[in-house]
Amino acid sequence: MPAVTAPESGDDMVEKVLRLVEQELIGLYGPDGYQKWGDWAFMIVEGEAVVYLIGSPVGDDAVLNVRCYLVRDIERPDAHLGEYLARLNGDQLFGGFSLDEDSDVCFDYSMLGSSVTPDAINLAIEVVGNAANEYAGEIIERWGGVTSLDKLIRDLGEAPGSPEDTDTPLN
Repeated sequence: MPAVTAPESGDDMVEKVLRLVEQELIGLYGPDGYQKWGDWAFMIVEGEAVVYLIGSPVGDDAVLNVRCYLVRDIERPDAHLGEYLARLNGDQLFGGFSLDEDSDVCFDYSMLGSSVTPDAINLAIEVVGNAANEYAGEIIERWGGVTSLDKLIRDLGEAPGSPEDTDTPLN
């Protein structure tokens, strides 16, 4: 299938990209294997990783960001963690690690909406899921925290309603 093309606006492009993403998620995980997350995002579980696919307008195009919080609620963030993530980034062909303002370790893989294809979506999910599942254990062992899946399960147990009531892909 070709990449998404010919948008009228960035919002239109996001909608086109997310329709393609949803088709791929249904093909990969079935109709119950993913969660719609707000208006412009989806959530899936890959092993111990909760992976978000988030669309955002950029001018007349869009960006598809595939993000996983490898470890949530880091207990002991320090300069050594920053150095560790910087070294890991040196080995990445696609995507990168970061530490956000809430002391969560993230891995992001972004692509321009007009370049999104089913193969690119599958590759992004694989890259992000593999990074999370490969490095989360070591990060938790050295700096504390919990996996994104453990945090999601805990939050869903504490909050009534749907996942939309507990968190957003960018929090």
